[in-house]
Amino acid sequence: MNGRRRDEPRPLGDALAAVARDLGVGDPRVLGALHSRWADLVGDQLASHARPRSLLDGVLTIEVHDPAWATQVRYLGETLRERAVDILGEGSVRSVRVVVARRGATTEQ
Repeated sequence: MNGRRRDEPRPLGDALAAVARDLGVGDPRVLGALHSRWADLVGDQLASHARPRSLLDGVLTIEVHDPAWATQVRYLGETLRERAVDILGEGSVRSVRVVVARRGATTEQ
């Protein structure tokens, strides 16, 4: 425990992380760190066609808008995993999953 009483105010990031953990969706601060460095991680061209959608239990889900880009991201999967680990820390990303956005959805941030 961090020495704070249960009824004391908590930083918003800590509160959101606790709620996310309870819901099983992962820490939003981790995904936020990935979003903020995404273009550095994948390059500008790929960043305009793909975005990190979730990071849950070590599985980074990347959403693309077109099946052709899904193929490209899958091909780069291990490289992207290693780069994400460089940003987030060892053990944070064990695998990469690629999904194609539903028609009409967007990957813009």
